[in-house]
Amino acid sequence: MLEDNKYANLKRLLNLYGELFVREYRKRLKSDGTYASGRASRSLEYGVTINQLQSELSVLGEKYITAINDGRGRDKTPPPSLAIYRWMKAKGVTLRDSKGRFTTASDYKMRGAAWAIARSIGRSGTIKDFPTKNAYQGTGLIDIVYNNIKDTFGEEILQAFGEDIEYTLERYLKDVK
Repeated sequence: MLEDNKYANLKRLLNLYGELFVREYRKRLKSDGTYASGRASRSLEYGVTINQLQSELSVLGEKYITAINDGRGRDKTPPPSLAIYRWMKAKGVTLRDSKGRFTTASDYKMRGAAWAIARSIGRSGTIKDFPTKNAYQGTGLIDIVYNNIKDTFGEEILQAFGEDIEYTLERYLKDVK
């Protein structure tokens, strides 16, 4: 009887914010310099689940986005060198010879450099460039985007939920009469 418009405002708003979060995470990945092949950005998607007891907005993506966000601490297991090799290819990294000149690197040398980079990440951690209290922490992109959006998000969600409750009560009271 009331199912036709149940939580319609809340669903609409959660979908709008899902699109907004994904768009802002993609922008942040590009602006902070961690965009290489675009795979992380393309993997971002959102999902909305609403039932009687809870509503949920989830933003999902490649597992390594958490490494971009948090960084990788010192003395950890190094990342796979194949992933580093692919990143080097996507970024167009070129190698230098022993005299510091750029050189055309063979696949063998590129893989060797990828292995050395992976080993260094395992020993030292990642992303030293981002200014934090301790070097080698991640970009913090998840918190940065969330904190930029959260205030209006919370207010609008409460308003949409209130409108849905009001609509449901009005419909229920009409049906009771």
